[in-house]
Parts: sequence; structure tokens; C-alpha cells
Amino acid sequence: LVHARRVLRCVAEARREVSACRAEGGRAFTVGLTSGRASAGELTGPILEAFRAAHPDLALRVRELDFAEQFDEVLHGGVDVALVRSPYEHDDLVMEPLFSEPSVLVASPEHPLSGLAEVPLEAIEAEPMLDVVRAPRAWREFWSFSELRDEPAGRPTHALGLIDYCLDVLKHATISPMAQSGWRFGGLGSPTLRSVKVIDAPHSVIGIGYRAGPRRAEVATFAEIAHVVTAEMIAMVPDAVALPASVG
Repeated sequence: LVHARRVLRCVAEARREVSACRAEGGRAFTVGLTSGRASAGELTGPILEAFRAAHPDLALRVRELDFAEQFDEVLHGGVDVALVRSPYEHDDLVMEPLFSEPSVLVASPEHPLSGLAEVPLEAIEAEPMLDVVRAPRAWREFWSFSELRDEPAGRPTHALGLIDYCLDVLKHATISPMAQSGWRFGGLGSPTLRSVKVIDAPHSVIGIGYRAGPRRAEVATFAEIAHVVTAEMIAMVPDAVALPASVG
């Protein structure tokens, strides 16, 4: 029933978008944002505004995507392009990296590590973390640091959004990785949860996701604009590093 209602909501949303585009007399272009504003941190707004200004002829739409939808909605055409997080691996999808930023641990206040400012990766080698069972395997493994530590049994979570994810961190009195901008913009934040820096953790890569094959002209323009905005404004995102403009 939950999934059926979700399908009906998507159908209703599609009808509204078609009606709005007809009323505006323009072509539709939909951008997906993984976890909303947290998708590209402080650059989310500037990227969207720069693209809107460059394409006043388009009816620009924005759709917030969860951890799984950043793959599914792009793959099946629910959005034309999306700001996504690595790992972004599928034969029919492409990701162009924009920048990287550190990952942090979010910790329940009851967890012994919650009072620390930073820890090395070895300090969490035996810690159970949340396992996002509805997300692709590569995504699950990256966000539990499974290749870098002795992975104990994970605590399964069906959460696909940052707030539900944070609630499960509280429920299990555990720790779990999160992108630094996710902590700033998308989770429950302080004082409900604590943020702990992992000094040698892999960085989160933010990029542009779209279907493989010939690109719609507006998708190419969106990618170009996103790279320009990133190069010019990367200092707005704390601790972020701009990445070369290459398809990967």
C-alpha cells in the first residue's frame, strides 16, 4: 500500500508538471537533488540559478531524491539530470565529478565516541554501523567504510533520507558516516546528534548524474555551468576540493 501510494503521488506530480509546462508555454527540464539542498551543499543554489538564467526558455523543475532515487529517477527518466553522490555505478549511468568533501561520523549522544572531536579510522574498525538495505550495494559498502575496516554485522535500516537515517542512528545508539554537507543541511544536526571527524576517512564526491549515451543539449549545458560555478565558488563549501571537469 505504501508503494502504491507513492506511485500514485508520482503520477499526480507528473500530470501537474505537464499542465504547468503547457501553461508556461515552455519545455520542461527537471533537476534531481539528492537529499535536497545537501546535494551540492552551498553550491546547490548557485548552480540552479546559473542554469535558470542561461535557459529562461525552459520550465525548470526540481525534485528531491533519496539515496535510491538518485539512481532510479535518472535511469528511468524521472529527472533529466541530478546532483548526486558517489559511488554512482551503473552501466547506463554517467557521473561527472564536481568536487569532494570530507565525511564525518554522526554519533548518538549515548555512544562513547560522541564526545570526541576526531578519531582515526582504526578507532571504529569494530563498530557496527547502519546498513542502508534499500540502496545499491556499492553505495552501502562505501557509506559503512566496509573496505577499510573489519566489518561487524550491520544494523539494517530502511531509511532512504537523511532525517530517517539520523533517527535510526539514535534508535540504535550507534555511529554512522555522513557527508559533511549532509550534516550541515540535511540531518538532525546538533545537539540531537554529535559530529565526529574521521581524520583518514574517504571523501564524498559530488557530481552530475545522467543517462549514458547521447546527451540532451540542456544536460551538456547544465554540466558546463555546474563546473564553472564549482571552479569559481568552491571556497563556499568548507574543506571542499574542486575536481577536474572530466566524465567518469
